[in-house]
Amino acid sequence: MREIAQLLNQLRDADVVLQYALFGTFAQMRYTAPVATEDVDVLVRVPEPNRLDVLSDIYAFCKQKGYTAEGEAVRIGTWPLQFIPAFDDLTSEAIDSAESVSIEGISLRVVRVERRTLERLVAHLGVTGIGQHESR
Repeated sequence: MREIAQLLNQLRDADVVLQYALFGTFAQMRYTAPVATEDVDVLVRVPEPNRLDVLSDIYAFCKQKGYTAEGEAVRIGTWPLQFIPAFDDLTSEAIDSAESVSIEGISLRVVRVERRTLERLVAHLGVTGIGQHESR
């Protein structure tokens, strides 16, 4: 998780993303019992949200850092990291209200909302349990 926190902060510091917040199963585990997951979901606010290739700068930055894309995710150590751009008021609010937590001394922003709101966000973004996503 430390490597993920470092990368997310580097993306923000380089202005590739304006802000980010971990959500999905990892964020949900702050409010519920631990559950199995196969990926890490990250909401991102990008400088140019209306571009057709809205995530291309993120993938290019990750490639430059030595990380490889695997489908719609980027492999960070053992974790596939999936970037989801903020696309409406609910996802923007989730990023804005995120709290910083420390992961081995590295700051990591995590969605901070009431459990009911978090569950709505997870459902809204198509998380279908155990970290899997529906096809859109």
